[in-house]
Amino acid sequence: MKPTSSHAQSRADSLWRHFVGIFGGESVERRFGKAPPPEWVSEIGGLKDYELERGMRRLLKSGSMGVPSLPQFTKFCRTIDDDDRPTDAPRIADQTLWDPWVVAANTHLLAHIAKQSEKGIHYVGVELTGCLVRHKNSWAADMRDWGSEPTVEEQKTHWRWHMACADAEAKLIRDQP
Repeated sequence: MKPTSSHAQSRADSLWRHFVGIFGGESVERRFGKAPPPEWVSEIGGLKDYELERGMRRLLKSGSMGVPSLPQFTKFCRTIDDDDRPTDAPRIADQTLWDPWVVAANTHLLAHIAKQSEKGIHYVGVELTGCLVRHKNSWAADMRDWGSEPTVEEQKTHWRWHMACADAEAKLIRDQP
Protein backbone atom coordinates (compact mmCIF):
# COMPACT_ATOMS: atom_id res chain seq x y z
CA MET A 1 0.00 0.00 0.00
CA LYS A 2 1.27 3.50 -0.88
CA PRO A 3 1.83 6.01 1.91
CA THR A 4 -1.02 8.47 2.35
CA SER A 5 -0.54 12.18 2.15
CA SER A 6 -2.77 15.12 2.90
CA HIS A 7 -3.12 15.64 -0.87
CA ALA A 8 -4.23 12.03 -1.36
CA GLN A 9 -6.64 12.32 1.57
CA SER A 10 -8.08 15.55 0.19
CA ARG A 11 -8.59 13.99 -3.26
CA ALA A 12 -10.24 10.90 -1.76
CA ASP A 13 -12.50 13.05 0.44
CA SER A 14 -13.54 15.04 -2.63
CA LEU A 15 -14.27 11.81 -4.51
CA TRP A 16 -16.32 10.58 -1.54
CA ARG A 17 -18.42 13.77 -1.63
CA HIS A 18 -19.04 13.12 -5.34
CA PHE A 19 -20.08 9.55 -4.57
CA VAL A 20 -22.46 10.81 -1.87
CA GLY A 21 -23.93 13.29 -4.35
CA ILE A 22 -24.38 10.62 -6.99
CA PHE A 23 -25.44 7.57 -4.96
CA GLY A 24 -26.63 9.06 -1.67
CA GLY A 25 -24.90 9.14 1.69
CA GLU A 26 -26.55 6.00 3.06
CA SER A 27 -25.47 3.91 0.07
CA VAL A 28 -21.84 5.05 0.30
CA GLU A 29 -21.71 4.72 4.10
CA ARG A 30 -23.33 1.28 4.08
CA ARG A 31 -20.82 0.01 1.51
CA PHE A 32 -17.59 1.67 2.67
CA GLY A 33 -18.17 3.91 5.70
CA LYS A 34 -18.40 7.66 6.24
CA ALA A 35 -14.83 8.30 5.14
CA PRO A 36 -12.78 6.76 2.35
CA PRO A 37 -10.88 3.65 3.52
CA PRO A 38 -7.05 3.85 3.48
CA GLU A 39 -6.89 1.65 0.36
CA TRP A 40 -9.05 4.16 -1.51
CA VAL A 41 -6.99 7.09 -0.25
CA SER A 42 -3.79 5.43 -1.39
CA GLU A 43 -5.08 4.54 -4.87
CA ILE A 44 -6.82 7.86 -5.46
CA GLY A 45 -3.65 9.66 -4.40
CA GLY A 46 -1.74 7.79 -7.11
CA LEU A 47 -4.09 8.77 -9.93
CA LYS A 48 -3.39 11.70 -12.21
CA ASP A 49 -6.05 14.41 -12.40
CA TYR A 50 -7.08 13.43 -15.92
CA GLU A 51 -7.37 9.77 -14.85
CA LEU A 52 -9.65 10.71 -11.96
CA GLU A 53 -11.77 12.86 -14.28
CA ARG A 54 -11.92 10.00 -16.80
CA GLY A 55 -13.05 7.63 -14.06
CA MET A 56 -15.85 9.92 -12.92
CA ARG A 57 -16.98 10.50 -16.50
CA ARG A 58 -17.06 6.77 -17.19
CA LEU A 59 -18.80 6.01 -13.91
CA LEU A 60 -21.56 8.45 -14.79
CA LYS A 61 -21.82 7.10 -18.36
CA SER A 62 -21.95 3.52 -17.06
CA GLY A 63 -25.39 4.01 -15.53
CA SER A 64 -24.26 2.17 -12.40
CA MET A 65 -26.85 2.22 -9.61
CA GLY A 66 -24.31 1.74 -6.83
CA VAL A 67 -20.89 2.80 -5.64
CA PRO A 68 -18.22 0.88 -7.56
CA SER A 69 -15.59 -1.26 -5.92
CA LEU A 70 -12.06 0.13 -5.81
CA PRO A 71 -10.91 -2.16 -8.66
CA GLN A 72 -13.92 -1.16 -10.76
CA PHE A 73 -13.30 2.54 -10.22
CA THR A 74 -9.55 2.36 -10.91
CA LYS A 75 -10.32 0.44 -14.10
CA PHE A 76 -12.66 3.27 -15.14
CA CYS A 77 -9.80 5.70 -14.42
CA ARG A 78 -6.88 3.93 -16.03
CA THR A 79 -8.22 2.02 -19.03
CA ILE A 80 -7.48 3.84 -22.26
CA ASP A 81 -10.35 3.53 -24.67
CA ASP A 82 -11.13 5.62 -27.76
CA ASP A 83 -14.85 5.40 -26.95
CA ASP A 84 -14.16 7.64 -23.94
CA ARG A 85 -12.92 10.51 -26.13
CA PRO A 86 -15.26 13.50 -26.02
CA THR A 87 -17.09 13.89 -29.30
CA ASP A 88 -15.62 17.35 -29.85
CA ALA A 89 -12.01 16.20 -29.29
CA PRO A 90 -9.76 16.73 -32.30
CA ARG A 91 -8.75 13.62 -34.18
CA ILE A 92 -5.53 13.06 -36.06
CA ALA A 93 -6.07 13.62 -39.76
CA ASP A 94 -5.93 10.69 -42.12
CA GLN A 95 -2.20 10.27 -42.69
CA THR A 96 -2.73 9.47 -46.37
CA LEU A 97 -3.86 13.09 -46.80
CA TRP A 98 -0.63 14.52 -45.35
CA ASP A 99 1.74 16.06 -47.83
CA PRO A 100 4.85 13.85 -47.75
CA TRP A 101 7.10 16.87 -48.37
CA VAL A 102 5.70 18.62 -45.28
CA VAL A 103 6.29 15.49 -43.21
CA ALA A 104 9.86 15.22 -44.57
CA ALA A 105 10.48 18.92 -43.93
CA ASN A 106 9.28 18.62 -40.33
CA THR A 107 11.54 15.61 -39.78
CA HIS A 108 14.53 17.42 -41.29
CA LEU A 109 13.80 20.52 -39.22
CA LEU A 110 13.76 18.59 -35.96
CA ALA A 111 17.11 17.01 -36.85
CA HIS A 112 18.52 20.43 -37.75
CA ILE A 113 17.36 21.97 -34.46
CA ALA A 114 18.85 19.04 -32.51
CA LYS A 115 22.22 19.35 -34.30
CA GLN A 116 22.34 23.08 -33.75
CA SER A 117 21.38 22.64 -30.10
CA GLU A 118 24.37 20.33 -29.64
CA LYS A 119 26.52 23.24 -30.87
CA GLY A 120 24.88 25.59 -28.35
CA ILE A 121 22.72 27.34 -30.97
CA HIS A 122 19.08 27.67 -29.90
CA TYR A 123 16.00 29.07 -31.59
CA VAL A 124 14.01 30.77 -28.86
CA GLY A 125 11.28 33.23 -29.67
CA VAL A 126 8.79 33.84 -32.41
CA GLU A 127 11.22 35.56 -34.77
CA LEU A 128 13.85 32.82 -34.63
CA THR A 129 11.42 29.93 -34.95
CA GLY A 130 9.51 31.87 -37.60
CA CYS A 131 12.53 32.09 -39.90
CA LEU A 132 13.13 28.34 -39.53
CA VAL A 133 9.51 27.53 -40.30
CA ARG A 134 9.44 29.83 -43.33
CA HIS A 135 12.51 28.16 -44.82
CA LYS A 136 11.24 24.68 -43.96
CA ASN A 137 7.95 25.44 -45.71
CA SER A 138 9.78 26.95 -48.64
CA TRP A 139 11.87 23.78 -49.01
CA ALA A 140 8.71 21.62 -48.97
CA ALA A 141 7.09 23.84 -51.62
CA ASP A 142 10.25 23.68 -53.76
CA MET A 143 10.28 19.88 -53.54
CA ARG A 144 6.60 19.70 -54.44
CA ASP A 145 7.11 22.03 -57.41
CA TRP A 146 10.41 20.46 -58.57
CA GLY A 147 8.76 18.88 -61.61
CA SER A 148 10.31 15.45 -61.58
CA GLU A 149 11.15 13.62 -58.36
CA PRO A 150 14.31 15.28 -56.97
CA THR A 151 17.16 12.92 -56.18
CA VAL A 152 18.13 12.41 -52.55
CA GLU A 153 21.28 14.45 -53.16
CA GLU A 154 19.24 17.29 -54.69
CA GLN A 155 16.90 17.21 -51.70
CA LYS A 156 19.82 17.33 -49.23
CA THR A 157 21.62 20.08 -51.11
CA HIS A 158 18.49 22.19 -51.31
CA TRP A 159 17.74 21.55 -47.60
CA ARG A 160 21.25 22.63 -46.58
CA TRP A 161 20.86 25.82 -48.63
CA HIS A 162 17.51 26.66 -46.98
CA MET A 163 18.88 25.99 -43.50
CA ALA A 164 21.99 28.08 -44.23
CA CYS A 165 19.66 30.92 -45.22
CA ALA A 166 17.54 30.38 -42.09
CA ASP A 167 20.61 30.30 -39.84
CA ALA A 168 22.00 33.48 -41.44
CA GLU A 169 18.65 35.18 -40.90
CA ALA A 170 18.54 33.88 -37.30
CA LYS A 171 22.08 35.23 -36.68
CA LEU A 172 20.95 38.67 -37.86
CA ILE A 173 18.00 38.49 -35.47
CA ARG A 174 20.21 37.40 -32.56
CA ASP A 175 22.78 40.13 -33.28
CA GLN A 176 20.20 42.94 -33.22
CA PRO A 177 20.76 45.34 -30.32
